Amino acid sequence: MMRVFRPSIPDITGQLSASRQRANRAVELPGVAQYANYPGPLDQVSRVAAMAIIVENRPTPLVLIAAADRTPNDEAATRFRDMLLVTMIALFGGVFAAMVLAVRYSLNPLHKLETDVVKVREGETQKLSGDYPAEVRPLTEELNKLIEHNREVVERARMHVGNLAHALKTPLAVLRNEAKGSSQLDDVVRRQAEAMQTNVEHYLKRARMAARAEAIGARTDVRPVLDGLARMLNRLFDARGIEVTVTGAPAAIFRGEQQDFEEMAGNLMENACKWAASEVLVTISDTGRELVITVEDDGPGLTPEQRTGAIKRGVRLDETTPGTGLGLSIVTELAELHKGSFELGDAALGGLKATLRFPRP
Repeated sequence: MMRVFRPSIPDITGQLSASRQRANRAVELPGVAQYANYPGPLDQVSRVAAMAIIVENRPTPLVLIAAADRTPNDEAATRFRDMLLVTMIALFGGVFAAMVLAVRYSLNPLHKLETDVVKVREGETQKLSGDYPAEVRPLTEELNKLIEHNREVVERARMHVGNLAHALKTPLAVLRNEAKGSSQLDDVVRRQAEAMQTNVEHYLKRARMAARAEAIGARTDVRPVLDGLARMLNRLFDARGIEVTVTGAPAAIFRGEQQDFEEMAGNLMENACKWAASEVLVTISDTGRELVITVEDDGPGLTPEQRTGAIKRGVRLDETTPGTGLGLSIVTELAELHKGSFELGDAALGGLKATLRFPRP
Protein backbone atom coordinates (compact mmCIF):
# COMPACT_ATOMS: atom_id res chain seq x y z
CA MET A 1 0.00 0.00 0.00
CA MET A 2 1.45 3.37 -0.97
CA ARG A 3 1.77 5.83 1.84
CA VAL A 4 0.60 9.32 0.88
CA PHE A 5 2.16 12.16 2.85
CA ARG A 6 -0.10 15.09 3.44
CA PRO A 7 1.85 17.84 5.18
CA SER A 8 0.00 20.22 7.41
CA ILE A 9 -0.45 23.87 6.52
CA PRO A 10 2.20 25.06 9.09
CA ASP A 11 4.75 22.54 7.72
CA ILE A 12 4.17 23.66 4.15
CA THR A 13 4.33 27.29 5.18
CA GLY A 14 7.57 26.75 7.13
CA GLN A 15 9.24 24.84 4.31
CA LEU A 16 8.19 27.43 1.73
CA SER A 17 9.51 30.22 3.92
CA ALA A 18 12.86 28.45 4.39
CA SER A 19 13.10 27.65 0.69
CA ARG A 20 12.33 31.25 -0.17
CA GLN A 21 15.10 32.43 2.15
CA ARG A 22 17.60 30.01 0.60
CA ALA A 23 16.46 31.10 -2.92
CA ASN A 24 16.93 34.76 -2.02
CA ARG A 25 20.42 33.95 -0.76
CA ALA A 26 21.19 32.15 -4.01
CA VAL A 27 19.93 35.12 -6.03
CA GLU A 28 22.28 37.40 -4.11
CA LEU A 29 25.21 35.15 -5.07
CA PRO A 30 24.46 33.81 -8.57
CA GLY A 31 26.50 30.79 -9.62
CA VAL A 32 27.30 29.80 -5.98
CA ALA A 33 25.45 26.81 -4.55
CA GLN A 34 23.80 27.30 -1.19
CA TYR A 35 23.23 24.30 1.10
CA ALA A 36 21.02 23.76 4.11
CA ASN A 37 19.32 21.00 6.06
CA TYR A 38 15.53 20.89 6.39
CA PRO A 39 13.16 18.37 7.91
CA GLY A 40 11.66 16.08 5.29
CA PRO A 41 8.13 14.83 4.92
CA LEU A 42 8.85 11.70 7.02
CA ASP A 43 10.69 13.54 9.76
CA GLN A 44 14.02 12.67 8.14
CA VAL A 45 16.74 15.24 7.53
CA SER A 46 16.85 16.44 3.92
CA ARG A 47 19.79 18.16 2.26
CA VAL A 48 18.65 21.08 0.10
CA ALA A 49 20.82 22.83 -2.50
CA ALA A 50 19.93 26.05 -4.32
CA MET A 51 21.77 27.89 -7.06
CA ALA A 52 20.79 30.97 -9.11
CA ILE A 53 21.60 30.94 -12.83
CA ILE A 54 21.55 34.05 -14.97
CA VAL A 55 19.90 33.27 -18.28
CA GLU A 56 20.40 35.51 -21.29
CA ASN A 57 17.39 37.62 -22.28
CA ARG A 58 15.77 36.88 -18.91
CA PRO A 59 15.28 39.81 -16.50
CA THR A 60 15.45 37.66 -13.36
CA PRO A 61 17.82 34.78 -12.46
CA LEU A 62 16.61 31.24 -12.71
CA VAL A 63 16.80 29.51 -9.30
CA LEU A 64 17.33 25.75 -9.25
CA ILE A 65 16.50 23.91 -6.00
CA ALA A 66 17.22 20.21 -5.35
CA ALA A 67 16.64 18.16 -2.21
CA ALA A 68 17.65 14.63 -1.16
CA ASP A 69 17.22 12.43 1.92
CA ARG A 70 20.40 12.48 4.05
CA THR A 71 19.66 9.22 5.85
CA PRO A 72 21.71 6.90 3.54
CA ASN A 73 24.68 9.23 3.65
CA ASP A 74 24.47 9.63 7.41
CA GLU A 75 24.27 5.85 7.88
CA ALA A 76 27.26 5.32 5.60
CA ALA A 77 29.22 7.96 7.51
CA THR A 78 28.31 6.30 10.80
CA ARG A 79 29.43 2.90 9.52
CA PHE A 80 32.72 4.35 8.30
CA ARG A 81 33.27 6.09 11.63
CA ASP A 82 32.61 2.88 13.58
CA MET A 83 34.86 0.88 11.25
CA LEU A 84 37.60 3.50 11.59
CA LEU A 85 37.26 3.45 15.39
CA VAL A 86 37.49 -0.36 15.56
CA THR A 87 40.46 -0.32 13.20
CA MET A 88 42.29 2.28 15.29
CA ILE A 89 41.62 0.36 18.50
CA ALA A 90 42.85 -2.88 16.90
CA LEU A 91 45.91 -1.10 15.54
CA PHE A 92 46.70 0.46 18.92
CA GLY A 93 46.20 -2.89 20.65
CA GLY A 94 48.47 -4.63 18.16
CA VAL A 95 51.19 -1.99 18.50
CA PHE A 96 50.95 -2.10 22.30
CA ALA A 97 51.12 -5.91 22.33
CA ALA A 98 54.12 -5.82 20.01
CA MET A 99 55.85 -3.32 22.30
CA VAL A 100 55.18 -5.47 25.36
CA LEU A 101 56.49 -8.59 23.63
CA ALA A 102 59.55 -6.73 22.41
CA VAL A 103 60.34 -5.39 25.87
CA ARG A 104 59.80 -8.79 27.50
CA TYR A 105 61.97 -10.49 24.90
CA SER A 106 64.73 -7.91 25.28
CA LEU A 107 64.64 -8.25 29.09
CA ASN A 108 64.72 -12.06 29.09
CA PRO A 109 68.53 -12.16 29.55
CA LEU A 110 68.21 -9.93 32.63
CA HIS A 111 65.49 -12.18 34.06
CA LYS A 112 67.75 -15.18 33.50
CA LEU A 113 70.63 -13.31 35.13
CA GLU A 114 68.43 -12.54 38.15
CA THR A 115 67.45 -16.22 38.45
CA ASP A 116 71.07 -17.36 38.22
CA VAL A 117 72.20 -14.83 40.85
CA VAL A 118 69.51 -16.15 43.21
CA LYS A 119 70.77 -19.70 42.61
CA VAL A 120 74.31 -18.63 43.43
CA ARG A 121 73.19 -16.83 46.59
CA GLU A 122 71.19 -19.85 47.73
CA GLY A 123 74.06 -22.24 47.03
CA GLU A 124 72.50 -24.16 44.15
CA THR A 125 75.34 -23.19 41.79
CA GLN A 126 78.85 -21.86 42.31
CA LYS A 127 78.93 -19.27 39.54
CA LEU A 128 76.89 -17.71 36.75
CA SER A 129 76.81 -19.94 33.71
CA GLY A 130 74.79 -19.97 30.52
CA ASP A 131 74.59 -18.49 27.07
CA TYR A 132 74.12 -14.77 27.67
CA PRO A 133 73.93 -12.20 24.85
CA ALA A 134 76.95 -10.03 24.15
CA GLU A 135 75.33 -7.02 25.89
CA VAL A 136 75.02 -8.90 29.20
CA ARG A 137 78.11 -11.13 29.07
CA PRO A 138 80.54 -8.48 30.49
CA LEU A 139 78.24 -8.07 33.52
CA THR A 140 78.12 -11.83 34.18
CA GLU A 141 81.90 -12.09 33.90
CA GLU A 142 82.39 -9.30 36.44
CA LEU A 143 79.86 -10.90 38.79
CA ASN A 144 81.71 -14.23 38.58
CA LYS A 145 84.95 -12.45 39.41
CA LEU A 146 83.26 -10.77 42.39
CA ILE A 147 81.92 -14.12 43.65
CA GLU A 148 85.35 -15.73 43.33
CA HIS A 149 86.98 -12.77 45.09
CA ASN A 150 84.49 -13.10 47.95
CA ARG A 151 85.41 -16.77 48.37
CA GLU A 152 89.10 -15.93 48.39
CA VAL A 153 88.56 -13.23 51.03
CA VAL A 154 86.64 -15.67 53.23
CA GLU A 155 89.33 -18.34 52.88
CA ARG A 156 92.07 -15.84 53.72
CA ALA A 157 90.12 -14.69 56.77
CA ARG A 158 89.77 -18.28 57.96
CA MET A 159 93.48 -18.90 57.44
CA HIS A 160 94.49 -15.76 59.36
CA VAL A 161 92.13 -16.58 62.21
CA GLY A 162 93.59 -20.09 62.44
CA ASN A 163 97.14 -18.72 62.42
CA LEU A 164 96.26 -16.25 65.16
CA ALA A 165 94.71 -18.99 67.26
CA HIS A 166 97.84 -21.14 67.04
CA ALA A 167 100.06 -18.14 67.75
CA LEU A 168 98.18 -17.28 70.97
CA LYS A 169 97.79 -20.81 72.30
CA THR A 170 101.49 -21.32 72.98
CA PRO A 171 102.12 -18.16 75.08
CA LEU A 172 98.98 -18.81 77.11
CA ALA A 173 99.97 -22.42 77.69
CA VAL A 174 103.42 -21.26 78.85
CA LEU A 175 101.85 -18.81 81.33
CA ARG A 176 99.63 -21.50 82.80
CA ASN A 177 102.51 -23.94 83.12
CA GLU A 178 104.76 -21.39 84.78
CA ALA A 179 102.08 -20.42 87.29
CA LYS A 180 101.81 -23.79 89.03
CA GLY A 181 102.86 -22.52 92.42
CA SER A 182 100.63 -21.67 95.37
CA SER A 183 101.56 -18.03 95.72
CA GLN A 184 99.11 -15.19 95.19
CA LEU A 185 100.96 -14.17 92.00
CA ASP A 186 100.66 -17.68 90.58
CA ASP A 187 96.94 -17.68 91.35
CA VAL A 188 96.45 -14.29 89.65
CA VAL A 189 98.46 -15.38 86.58
CA ARG A 190 96.46 -18.61 86.30
CA ARG A 191 93.11 -16.86 86.55
CA GLN A 192 94.08 -14.12 84.10
CA ALA A 193 95.53 -16.67 81.66
CA GLU A 194 92.31 -18.65 81.81
CA ALA A 195 90.29 -15.47 81.24
CA MET A 196 92.54 -14.55 78.31
CA GLN A 197 92.13 -18.06 76.89
CA THR A 198 88.33 -17.80 77.17
CA ASN A 199 88.25 -14.39 75.51
CA VAL A 200 90.63 -15.46 72.76
CA GLU A 201 88.55 -18.52 71.97
CA HIS A 202 85.37 -16.45 71.99
CA TYR A 203 86.59 -13.72 69.66
CA LEU A 204 88.41 -16.13 67.38
CA LYS A 205 85.25 -18.17 67.10
CA ARG A 206 83.26 -15.01 66.40
CA ALA A 207 85.73 -13.99 63.69
CA ARG A 208 85.42 -17.40 62.05
CA MET A 209 81.64 -17.16 62.28
CA ALA A 210 81.63 -13.71 60.69
CA ALA A 211 83.82 -14.91 57.83
CA ARG A 212 81.55 -17.89 57.17
CA ALA A 213 78.40 -15.78 57.41
CA GLU A 214 79.68 -13.48 54.63
CA ALA A 215 80.29 -16.39 52.26
CA ILE A 216 78.07 -16.35 49.16
CA GLY A 217 76.16 -19.47 48.22
CA ALA A 218 76.48 -21.45 51.47
CA ARG A 219 73.50 -23.70 52.22
CA THR A 220 72.81 -26.51 54.68
CA ASP A 221 70.10 -29.18 54.79
CA VAL A 222 68.48 -28.70 58.19
CA ARG A 223 66.89 -32.09 58.89
CA PRO A 224 70.01 -34.30 58.46
CA VAL A 225 72.02 -32.04 60.79
CA LEU A 226 69.34 -32.05 63.50
CA ASP A 227 68.80 -35.82 63.17
CA GLY A 228 72.52 -36.38 63.62
CA LEU A 229 72.63 -34.14 66.69
CA ALA A 230 69.58 -35.89 68.13
CA ARG A 231 71.18 -39.35 67.74
CA MET A 232 74.37 -38.17 69.44
CA LEU A 233 72.52 -36.54 72.35
CA ASN A 234 70.23 -39.57 72.81
CA ARG A 235 73.33 -41.73 73.31
CA LEU A 236 75.02 -39.12 75.51
CA PHE A 237 72.01 -38.65 77.84
CA ASP A 238 70.68 -42.20 77.66
CA ALA A 239 71.55 -42.84 81.31
CA ARG A 240 69.18 -40.03 82.37
CA GLY A 241 66.37 -41.30 80.14
CA ILE A 242 66.32 -38.17 77.96
CA GLU A 243 64.69 -38.61 74.54
CA VAL A 244 65.36 -36.06 71.78
CA THR A 245 62.80 -35.97 68.95
CA VAL A 246 63.01 -33.98 65.71
CA THR A 247 59.87 -33.14 63.70
CA GLY A 248 58.92 -30.75 60.91
CA ALA A 249 59.81 -29.84 57.33
CA PRO A 250 62.20 -32.47 55.93
CA ALA A 251 63.37 -30.29 53.02
CA ALA A 252 64.15 -27.10 54.96
CA ILE A 253 67.34 -25.25 53.99
CA PHE A 254 69.55 -22.99 56.13
CA ARG A 255 71.30 -20.26 54.11
CA GLY A 256 74.71 -20.59 55.73
CA GLU A 257 77.59 -22.90 56.61
CA GLN A 258 76.78 -26.27 58.19
CA GLN A 259 79.28 -25.63 60.97
CA ASP A 260 77.43 -22.46 62.01
CA PHE A 261 74.06 -24.23 62.04
CA GLU A 262 75.50 -27.13 64.05
CA GLU A 263 76.96 -24.61 66.51
CA MET A 264 73.58 -22.95 67.10
CA ALA A 265 71.38 -26.04 67.11
CA GLY A 266 73.91 -28.11 69.06
CA ASN A 267 74.17 -25.51 71.84
CA LEU A 268 70.38 -25.25 72.17
CA MET A 269 69.74 -29.01 72.06
CA GLU A 270 72.53 -29.82 74.51
CA ASN A 271 71.35 -27.10 76.87
CA ALA A 272 67.79 -28.49 76.70
CA CYS A 273 69.06 -32.01 77.46
CA LYS A 274 70.94 -30.75 80.53
CA TRP A 275 67.76 -29.32 82.05
CA ALA A 276 65.05 -31.63 80.67
CA ALA A 277 63.29 -34.17 82.86
CA SER A 278 62.71 -36.71 80.10
CA GLU A 279 61.86 -35.08 76.77
CA VAL A 280 63.32 -32.60 74.27
CA LEU A 281 61.34 -31.69 71.16
CA VAL A 282 62.96 -29.99 68.15
CA THR A 283 60.54 -28.56 65.55
CA ILE A 284 61.40 -27.33 62.06
CA SER A 285 59.09 -24.86 60.31
CA ASP A 286 59.77 -23.49 56.83
CA THR A 287 57.01 -21.18 55.53
CA GLY A 288 58.99 -20.04 52.51
CA ARG A 289 59.33 -16.59 54.07
CA GLU A 290 61.31 -17.66 57.13
CA LEU A 291 62.96 -20.71 58.68
CA VAL A 292 62.04 -21.32 62.33
CA ILE A 293 63.76 -23.84 64.62
CA THR A 294 62.31 -24.37 68.12
CA VAL A 295 63.86 -26.47 70.88
CA GLU A 296 61.58 -27.27 73.84
CA ASP A 297 62.16 -29.26 77.02
CA ASP A 298 60.08 -30.37 79.98
CA GLY A 299 62.50 -29.02 82.58
CA PRO A 300 61.99 -26.29 85.20
CA GLY A 301 62.25 -23.42 82.67
CA LEU A 302 63.42 -19.87 83.38
CA THR A 303 61.83 -16.69 84.65
CA PRO A 304 61.80 -13.64 82.32
CA GLU A 305 64.69 -12.11 84.30
CA GLN A 306 66.71 -15.32 84.02
CA ARG A 307 66.07 -15.50 80.28
CA THR A 308 67.50 -12.00 79.83
CA GLY A 309 70.62 -12.91 81.77
CA ALA A 310 71.06 -16.31 80.12
CA ILE A 311 71.96 -14.87 76.71
CA LYS A 312 74.68 -12.57 78.12
CA ARG A 313 78.23 -13.69 77.48
CA GLY A 314 79.83 -15.61 80.35
CA VAL A 315 76.69 -15.74 82.49
CA ARG A 316 75.96 -19.14 84.05
CA LEU A 317 72.73 -19.66 85.96
CA ASP A 318 73.95 -22.87 87.59
CA GLU A 319 77.62 -23.27 88.49
CA THR A 320 77.15 -27.02 89.14
CA THR A 321 76.77 -27.80 85.45
CA PRO A 322 79.86 -27.82 83.22
CA GLY A 323 80.40 -25.04 80.72
CA THR A 324 81.76 -21.54 80.17
CA GLY A 325 78.49 -19.63 79.93
CA LEU A 326 79.17 -18.74 76.29
CA GLY A 327 76.71 -21.14 74.63
CA LEU A 328 73.59 -18.98 74.35
CA SER A 329 75.56 -15.80 73.67
CA ILE A 330 77.28 -17.56 70.77
CA VAL A 331 73.87 -18.65 69.48
CA THR A 332 72.66 -15.04 69.65
CA GLU A 333 75.72 -13.70 67.82
CA LEU A 334 75.56 -16.39 65.15
CA ALA A 335 71.85 -15.79 64.55
CA GLU A 336 72.45 -12.05 64.15
CA LEU A 337 75.36 -12.65 61.76
CA HIS A 338 72.97 -14.63 59.56
CA LYS A 339 70.30 -11.87 59.68
CA GLY A 340 68.20 -13.91 62.10
CA SER A 341 67.06 -13.70 65.71
CA PHE A 342 67.10 -15.82 68.85
CA GLU A 343 64.60 -15.68 71.69
CA LEU A 344 63.60 -17.65 74.79
CA GLY A 345 60.06 -18.36 75.97
CA ASP A 346 57.78 -20.85 77.71
CA ALA A 347 57.53 -24.31 76.19
CA ALA A 348 54.31 -26.26 75.74
CA LEU A 349 56.09 -29.15 77.51
CA GLY A 350 56.41 -27.00 80.62
CA GLY A 351 60.07 -25.99 80.39
CA LEU A 352 62.06 -23.58 78.26
CA LYS A 353 61.53 -22.95 74.55
CA ALA A 354 64.40 -21.59 72.44
CA THR A 355 63.48 -20.21 69.02
CA LEU A 356 65.72 -19.41 66.07
CA ARG A 357 64.25 -17.36 63.19
CA PHE A 358 65.92 -16.80 59.84
CA PRO A 359 63.95 -14.63 57.35
CA ARG A 360 64.27 -15.49 53.70
CA PRO A 361 65.98 -12.75 51.68
